[in-house]
Amino acid sequence: MKRILFILLALLFNVKANAQPSDGGGVTPPCLYTIINVTIIPGNGDAILKNQDVTISCGEITDISDHKNAAIQDSTITDLYIEHGTIIDGTGKYLTPSYADAHVHLPEETELENFFLMNLMNGVTTLRSMRGETWHLKIDQNNEMVPRLILGSVPIEDNMNFSIDSIASFIQLQKEMGFDFIKILGIDSASSFQNIVSISKSAGIPLAGHCPRQVDLTEVAATNRYQSVEHLGGLAAYASDESLIDAIELSNNANLYHCATLSWTFALSQSTIQLRKKEGIKYLSEKVIEKWEISLKDRENQPEEQRALFRKRVLDYYKNQERLLGILYANEGKLLIGPDASDEYMIPGFDYHLELQKHSQLGVSNTHLITAACYNLSEMFGETNEWGMIKVGSKTDLLLLTDNPLTDIANAKKIQGIILKGNYLTIDAIKEKM
Repeated sequence: MKRILFILLALLFNVKANAQPSDGGGVTPPCLYTIINVTIIPGNGDAILKNQDVTISCGEITDISDHKNAAIQDSTITDLYIEHGTIIDGTGKYLTPSYADAHVHLPEETELENFFLMNLMNGVTTLRSMRGETWHLKIDQNNEMVPRLILGSVPIEDNMNFSIDSIASFIQLQKEMGFDFIKILGIDSASSFQNIVSISKSAGIPLAGHCPRQVDLTEVAATNRYQSVEHLGGLAAYASDESLIDAIELSNNANLYHCATLSWTFALSQSTIQLRKKEGIKYLSEKVIEKWEISLKDRENQPEEQRALFRKRVLDYYKNQERLLGILYANEGKLLIGPDASDEYMIPGFDYHLELQKHSQLGVSNTHLITAACYNLSEMFGETNEWGMIKVGSKTDLLLLTDNPLTDIANAKKIQGIILKGNYLTIDAIKEKM
C-alpha cells in the first residue's frame, strides 16, 4: 500500500492545483504549496538546513519542518493534498529567497513588461528604481507578473534651485506622491547637502544615490539619512588605504550600504563586437536593439585610435573600482547587488548574474554574495520580517535552484522555478510569456 501511495504522490509533483480557495469544507486553496525534502539557504548567513519541508500559503511561509517520509506515507492522498497543497519535489535542490536588484533604471512604459519578465526569468523579483518618473507610481504592483518595486524619486540634480524653500517643497512633494526615497544625483554645494539632509529627516524619508563631490564619504555616513552610495562613490577620494579603511568603518557603523555596479563600467570598456554577443539579447525587443545600434554605430564611426583610448581609460577606471571593492569587502563593507543595466547592450536580469560573477572573481565569498543578493536590501529598509529571508511568517518570494550557489555562484542562475506573490512558476513558463 505504501508503494502505491508513493507512486500517486509522485504524480502530484510539480502539478499546479486547480482547486478553489478553502471555504472550510476541506478544499485546498490554489496558492498552497509544499516543497519537500529541499535544502534551505535562508539568505542571511552560512547556515543551511537540509532535508526540509516548506509550506507556503498564498505567499506566506507557514511551516518549515524536517522531512519525514513516514508521515507522508501514512497519509491518504486526499488528506495530504488538502493539508499541503501542490507538492513540489525539492530533492537535491536548493531553496533561497529571490534576488533583489538594488540599482535599476526602469525603461519606457512600452518596454516595461519585457523588462519585468527578463528579470523574473533570472530570479530577480525585487527592483529598486534609481531614477524616478511620476508615471512609475501608476505601475500596477498588484499584477502577478510585476516584481516588488522600490521607487526612487525624481532625482535631485546640480542644476536645480537649491533654496531651502524650493528643496523643502520638492522633498515633501516626492514623499506625498509615494516615492520610497530621495535620489541624489548631484548638488551645488556642501551647504545645500546639509539642507537636504535636514529636510529629509524632518519629512521622514531616506536618501540614496551618488556621493556628492562637495562632501566626502565620512560626511555622508554621518548624516544617518543616506541608505546607500552607488558606484563605490566617495571611496576613491582618500589619499591612503588607511584613511579609506577608516571611512569604511564609519560607513559600516552608520549602516551605509554600497552598490558597486561593476557591470556598467565593465560594459563601457568592451568593444561593440563583444557587446553584441552578450547573453539574453534574444529576449530584447526590436525597438530596443534598433535604438542601441544607432548609438553603437556612432561609436564605430569614431577613429579606432580614439575608441581604443576611451576603452583603455575606462578599463583603468574599472581596475581601480575592483581595487576599491576588494578593500571594501575586506573591511566588512555592506554590499548591495545591482549591475545598473541602463546602457547599450546591458541586459536586464542577465547582467545581474554577471555582476555576481564580477564580485566573485574579486574574492567576495559566495555566502556574502547570496546575502547581498537576497537579504541586504530588505535589511537596509528594515523589512526583514516581511521579505528577504526564509523563515516562518515571511512573505518573501522564493527560488528553487537545481544546484548549490554557495559552492559556485554561477549556480545562482540555475533556477527551476520561482514562487512569486504566492504562485509557483517555472522559468520555462515565464519564458513562454516573452
